[in-house]
Amino acid sequence: MTHRRLRIKHSETLPFREYAERAFARLGLEHDVTEEEVRRATELVDSHWKAVVGCYVMRLALAPLVEAYVLLDRMIYLYERGEESIRSRSLSLTIPNGNSVCLSIWPL
Repeated sequence: MTHRRLRIKHSETLPFREYAERAFARLGLEHDVTEEEVRRATELVDSHWKAVVGCYVMRLALAPLVEAYVLLDRMIYLYERGEESIRSRSLSLTIPNGNSVCLSIWPL
């Protein structure tokens, strides 16, 4: 099976069952999923979506702290080796804003 882009009109407003049926038909695939299986899967998703959103929000909130911790750990490592380093904001277009970089000059 090769990768094909699905173009299903108004997919954001379709119930999942109808979207899946259209996707399978467009790909030329058979399916044998019963209404009961769809109902149970929907109940599982509905009962856990808040936990998933909560985890994602925590991930977004903690990411800058983890990044700062890793950067400071690298700076401490350089300090213990007798190297000087500085922390600076990234002004590069290839590195997202808000990120910091650790700069150090290594002796030749």
